[in-house]
Amino acid sequence: SGSWYSQSGTGSPLNNFPVSAPFSGTFAAMTDQGGPGSHILYQDILLPAASTNTLTFSHYVKNTAAFSQRDSLSYNTFPNQQFRVDVLDSTSSNFFGASTAGVLTNIFQAASNTTDYQTLNFDLTSFAGSTIRLAFREVDNQGYFNTGIDNVIINSTASTAVPEPFTIIGTIIGGTAALRLKKKLKVIAS
Repeated sequence: SGSWYSQSGTGSPLNNFPVSAPFSGTFAAMTDQGGPGSHILYQDILLPAASTNTLTFSHYVKNTAAFSQRDSLSYNTFPNQQFRVDVLDSTSSNFFGASTAGVLTNIFQAASNTTDYQTLNFDLTSFAGSTIRLAFREVDNQGYFNTGIDNVIINSTASTAVPEPFTIIGTIIGGTAALRLKKKLKVIAS
């Protein structure tokens, strides 16, 4: 049971358990539940080609049970109490099966609670020019588990090739020669 909800203030969205206020602004996304469940929040993202792509996000973790990272994100696998952030293949639909199915890279896996939101940065440049699925996944079957996500940003900066000094000089000289040649041709042609 449960889901990802819009959270504001210092109470969890469903049960009003004490949690940290959103990191930035008024709202964050947060899991809350009344019983065991598997929850995913994801977005497909086309990363620009020939660019540097950096993911930044803030997360909050309040787990009332022991962390147990299993090879499954199903709440039917016991015990299973985990939160992870993955880059998935954009065609992957195995959200709650094997935790590594369709995973291109794991960005984060919670191993302890946080008292406040923590900010992480991750370089996505190796995926430039492709569509990825950014997935925040949480499973709980041992106790309440509040996971908050806020301030998710992908900063893309176009990569520009800096020409070697010889290339610049060659272009200037070649361009000058072409201009002179053009003038001479013009003169000859008239």
